[in-house]
Amino acid sequence: MRDRSLYALALMFCASSALGQSQTIGPNGEGSFIAGPDGVPVMVLNEANSWIQPLVVFKNSEIELIIPDIRTAGWAASYASAFTKEGTYFTYLYIYGVQSHRTIREALYVNTRTRIAVVIESAFTPPTRVDLCKPDPPMPIDRITAIVKNVSDSFHGQSLDDAIAEQSYTVARMAACSESPTSQDCTMSDAQYRAQHPRYPRARTPTEILLAQIAPMTARQPNESCNGVPTDEKPAPSPSGQNTDLGLYGIGNGVSAPVLIHSVEAEFSDEARRAKYQGVCLVSLIVDTQGNPQNIRVARSLGKGLDEKAIEAVRQYKFSPAMKDGQTPVPVMITIEVNFRLY
Repeated sequence: MRDRSLYALALMFCASSALGQSQTIGPNGEGSFIAGPDGVPVMVLNEANSWIQPLVVFKNSEIELIIPDIRTAGWAASYASAFTKEGTYFTYLYIYGVQSHRTIREALYVNTRTRIAVVIESAFTPPTRVDLCKPDPPMPIDRITAIVKNVSDSFHGQSLDDAIAEQSYTVARMAACSESPTSQDCTMSDAQYRAQHPRYPRARTPTEILLAQIAPMTARQPNESCNGVPTDEKPAPSPSGQNTDLGLYGIGNGVSAPVLIHSVEAEFSDEARRAKYQGVCLVSLIVDTQGNPQNIRVARSLGKGLDEKAIEAVRQYKFSPAMKDGQTPVPVMITIEVNFRLY
């Protein structure tokens, strides 16, 4: 299938809609987001079909590219383990047309090891295969991957899969022992029982079924190359925790978080002050090896001129850089809150 630019797809779908309308088309039709002023999504449906705040991953004068906010413990518990093991993830991508006030939703599947993404625009059109190794790859995907990796690297709790398997395992043993309480299985210790019996199997989730179906499309053919390497699979991220595609490190695995050592208070815009408008703006940035903020972007917008004020303030921040093994400064991507409060 011929690769197409995700940016071109976004413009194609968002360019022709009546001004002021707020609508969505996509794999699941209408009702996948709640619109705020000018039709901008303020709440979106995530992979678990639950409402969650949106996260802006790219924005210019034509479009905003938005995903459900994946920087949550719930997302990490559900998907971080699979991403760490397989290098794959799935999310919805909401594309908002700034001029048309129209939003579409697409399903995005990414294999970070083969560097292939698959975009499903609707149930009526074939999936689009996107080669992330091409000279002009879709703009937001590597940024989304960096966030996924950072969340996954930082998660150290029990995964949802493990919790479900643990519960199923316990329930199965209790049910068996209630029927035959004197059987050998019921007199064993937990350690002995686990040594003799595998974990209780569980049904695959709808997301897992979809990922399995889409997996063949994310394979790289023997004659395809990635950055000049003729292989059907790109090596997994290195054990050092570095994201080799972006030059960034994830916090954890021997990489400490940067520490804020100087900040300035963000000023209110005149528009926000007159309206007595306040709130929290989320800003993503890269802290470089000198502790300076780079690539500052708004992750969750407030509007009324406060986004620009937040960026202006963060640009003046100074950090003690993240350290690898306590010795080497390394660049990391982080997200911070900039609070606007009227007293």
